[in-house]
Amino acid sequence: MKKINLLFVILAFMMAACQSEDKTSDLDNLVKWDGTAAVAFDTNSEPFIISTPSQLKLMSDIVNDTSATTIAGATASSSYKLAKSFDLDSLTWTPIGSVEHPFKGIFDGDGHTIKGLFINTDLGYQGLFGYLLEGIVKNVNILDGNI
Repeated sequence: MKKINLLFVILAFMMAACQSEDKTSDLDNLVKWDGTAAVAFDTNSEPFIISTPSQLKLMSDIVNDTSATTIAGATASSSYKLAKSFDLDSLTWTPIGSVEHPFKGIFDGDGHTIKGLFINTDLGYQGLFGYLLEGIVKNVNILDGNI
């Protein structure tokens, strides 16, 4: 009986050693921002799914009321969710929300990372988000930000 138990223990260790873990993260394949805004999100209903840095810029433009594109239902009070991590490539970022146009919705980073956030201004309320009014920002990481 002891030999059978020992055999099962050895077999279990061998199986565990043979399994390979996927150690890649979405930081290994960051999509770089080219400075443009997208014209649509990956979904037409809430939460609006953001899969590219250009879609994040579109969200910023909608909230800041500077978008030339109108997306049905997308407003400063909408819900948005990141689908992957991005590299803003140290291009100048305009924060999402201002005193005149605050972010009032929900932004779920879903554990993803925004890399290379760069803001060069002496105005107040600076960051990925500038000004929130009862808005919620959660589950997002900032890496290599420079304000």
